[in-house]
Amino acid sequence: DEGSVIGEYSEIGKGSSISKESFIGSDSIIGWNVRLCESAKVYARVIIGDGAVIGCGPKIGNDSIIGENTSISDHSSISYGSKIGHESFIGKLTSILPNVSVGDSCRVGSCSVINEKAIIGDGVMIDDFATVGARVEIGEMSVIGERVNIGMRNVISPSSIIPSGETIHPDPKWH
Repeated sequence: DEGSVIGEYSEIGKGSSISKESFIGSDSIIGWNVRLCESAKVYARVIIGDGAVIGCGPKIGNDSIIGENTSISDHSSISYGSKIGHESFIGKLTSILPNVSVGDSCRVGSCSVINEKAIIGDGVMIDDFATVGARVEIGEMSVIGERVNIGMRNVISPSSIIPSGETIHPDPKWH
């Protein structure tokens, strides 16, 4: 579309749509039937799986992977080296910092922050305004409530439920 830039050696799959003012860096692969909305920025060596929907104005950093049928909402940021699994959802204005792994079938709510090198297991639901510290591991099928703050280097067991408003302080053995 008008004003869009597609970098050298990038591939755009059949049925995909790139809206105006979008940018795709070099050596990126955009799967089939992907929708990139207005002003999306996809930097170098990014892979976006088939059927993904990328909202308006997000930034997806170098060397990131977005799974099939995943949605990245408006004005969110996925930093370099991060991986978002298949059929996951990232809410509006959410920040995923470098080298984060979000599993398949996850939901990360709006205005949340997932700090560097966090690992989010499959099926995890993180509500709005949550903060997940650096190097936190959240086990599969866990539910993290609204406005929860999980300090760095904590390990949350699979199928855990953390109620809204809770704070889990950083793991003291790492201080």
